[in-house]
Amino acid sequence: MLSLLPSVSEADRLAVLRSYDIIDTGSEPAFDDIVTLAREVCRAPVALISFVEAERQWFKAATGLSICETPLNQSVCAHAIRQQGTLVIPDLSKDARTKMNPLVAGEPHIRFYAGALLTTPSGVPLGTVCVVDTKPRPEGLTPAQTECLEALARRAMTQLELRRDAAEKRAMVAEQKIAVDVSVARAIETERLAALLKASEARLRLAQQIGDIGSFEIDMQSEKMQVNEWFCRLL
Repeated sequence: MLSLLPSVSEADRLAVLRSYDIIDTGSEPAFDDIVTLAREVCRAPVALISFVEAERQWFKAATGLSICETPLNQSVCAHAIRQQGTLVIPDLSKDARTKMNPLVAGEPHIRFYAGALLTTPSGVPLGTVCVVDTKPRPEGLTPAQTECLEALARRAMTQLELRRDAAEKRAMVAEQKIAVDVSVARAIETERLAALLKASEARLRLAQQIGDIGSFEIDMQSEKMQVNEWFCRLL
């Protein structure tokens, strides 16, 4: 289990991540554009929007990489969400946290990583917008590149918020439509039953008229009797 900032448990973080309903969704141009810009700005062969789950990291968007996820033990982003601010590792093979990572020790022998946090408005880290290179970069990123990478992460987070808001509004509209449909169905059923009752009463009156049948009802509490006109005629 990841060790996060003291204010956020891993269980809470995963619950927040699930609330965005983003994992395992299809490609979306707004996110694809972000990784394209990150790759160009940082002059890196690989750029990703990565979300860190309990057992894996999953890529909503990727450029320069053909896979869509890796096991958690291959995730450098898992280290990034444990700290505040952008994580830059100039040489992954020389960092104690990553030198034994299978993607560092073996193919494709990645060496450089920079990841800007995807952080919710309440401060919960979900993943990163990151760039990766197969060559070490002792100089890391320039201040301008770091600023741009962080701006792109904020943009990705804004897109996530808009996406969730739109989904909630669609769900609300669907619920309202269901409520209206139920109300209309009930009104139709009430009208149908009223029509059946009216028709039944009409048939009863006709039968009573033809057969000279009188009827009466007695209210036992008030001891009052209600009669129809044929009852009166017969008496």
